[in-house]
Amino acid sequence: MAAKLLPPLTGEPMTDKAEGARLSVKLNSKATDQLRDLTDRRGITLTNAVLRAIDLLYFVEMLEPNEVAQVEKDARGEPYVKVSTKPADVAAASALVPRDVVYGANGEPALT
Repeated sequence: MAAKLLPPLTGEPMTDKAEGARLSVKLNSKATDQLRDLTDRRGITLTNAVLRAIDLLYFVEMLEPNEVAQVEKDARGEPYVKVSTKPADVAAASALVPRDVVYGANGEPALT
């Protein structure tokens, strides 16, 4: 199967006319620090950072078990996501993942 190309994850902010939900969440200090660092580094709002995170989580959860995703840059230097099922790409990505780390139901890494 050939690689499929997906547009960048933009986390487009909602406009006043968009339907949506207003959320209030309690973050631990680590998540708060990471979120603030991200917004400072990228020059984006907290809302935009959360929307991007949701886009990314949704994208990752929709990957098939034999698919790997890699961020690359186009000719203009803009990032995009390449999803591939080619055995060489899957093998290369698998080599980067530590074999002794598993992620629990809470999303935290747990050593085995």
